[in-house]
Amino acid sequence: MKIAIIGCGNMGSALARHLSLAKGTSLILCDRGKEKGPALAKEIGSQFVESPADAIKQADCVILAIKPKDLAHLAPQLDLTKEQTLFSVLSGATLSTLKKLFVKPSIIRMMPNTAVSIGKGIIGFAGGEGLDESKKQEIEKMFSSLGLLHWIPENKMDAFAALAASSPAFGFVIMEAMMDAGVSLGFSASQSREIVISMFEGCVALLKASPNKHPAELKLQITSPGGTTIEGIYALEAGGIRKSMFDAMNATYQKGIKMSHE
Repeated sequence: MKIAIIGCGNMGSALARHLSLAKGTSLILCDRGKEKGPALAKEIGSQFVESPADAIKQADCVILAIKPKDLAHLAPQLDLTKEQTLFSVLSGATLSTLKKLFVKPSIIRMMPNTAVSIGKGIIGFAGGEGLDESKKQEIEKMFSSLGLLHWIPENKMDAFAALAASSPAFGFVIMEAMMDAGVSLGFSASQSREIVISMFEGCVALLKASPNKHPAELKLQITSPGGTTIEGIYALEAGGIRKSMFDAMNATYQKGIKMSHE
């Protein structure tokens, strides 16, 4: 299976790094930058070509990982065939928009998060008309090493992007704040970092090990009446942590909808 990845930015690079490890898969990278693409190709042992047209000629599948604003300019250079499959990771580019630009190939929208680079990602897929079960299974096999895969209706893609693709940034903000707080409590930056990371790993492990328990139940196992933990939770609630999270998700979602209609 030959896969051409057009665009070696953050997401294109993340996909390339892990797909390069998949058995029976070879990658062709293409990027308009003179340094990033060739350097990545050398790092992962893949081929690099400067011309998008040359990249797709050799490929069974094409992953379009460019910036949305570059789509109209690039599309005329990509003469895809009906035997090829186009995967788009472009926020805001709907299946109907993509089909107008690329008439012949099968088209799949995909929304990954950056953890695909280490095989711990989440990818949402939305397919167009004529996508049968065998094709879905083929796609799942191709991307199975990247993490958890979800088939979703296209009208849920912006919501999925907010919950799965953008939210790691929110998680990192929370972790950063906790690490800084650890420094204020007297730990070194490296100690605080190690403690916070281990704490989050433990939380995830406990939640996975308790499939029938709501996070609130696990929270209550830590909070004693009138104790220190509930005092901290009160401070979080007073600061509006829940509303802030709802607002962050909704702002991301609304921006995605706006981009889809531009």
